[in-house]
Amino acid sequence: MKFDWDQYNKWDAWGKDIIIDWLSSQGHTMVHNPDKYGIDLYSDYEGKLYLWEVEVSTRHVWTCEDNYEPEAVSFLGRKKKWAEWPFYYCIICSETESIVLCSSSVIYKPEYKQERYVVSRDCVDVFYHVPKELCRWIS
Repeated sequence: MKFDWDQYNKWDAWGKDIIIDWLSSQGHTMVHNPDKYGIDLYSDYEGKLYLWEVEVSTRHVWTCEDNYEPEAVSFLGRKKKWAEWPFYYCIICSETESIVLCSSSVIYKPEYKQERYVVSRDCVDVFYHVPKELCRWIS
């Protein structure tokens, strides 16, 4: 699989900043991430550690569950490697800055698993398609 450094450099810090701002507004304190190649963010809320994975979507435009076009939210299967530590997987709309998030304990279930051929990468990839109503939507 080819990693797109241009897209990463364009959206990674921007997406993390959106989640950091939202978490801070919810009373979370950001915690130093000891592994720059691991999960994206750590936060503390009332003495409990939370882990956050951040992705930016440039393919769909939405502000809430009602105007999110696919019937399910697609989460990358390769992030499952961190599921032994429960984390929240956040997807941010690049146009509206709206957020959809879901717990890894909900996402990575066999009934949501799908394999699809990805033309841009010329490979078969694993995705987890979670019903929209199981996700949290933040405008």
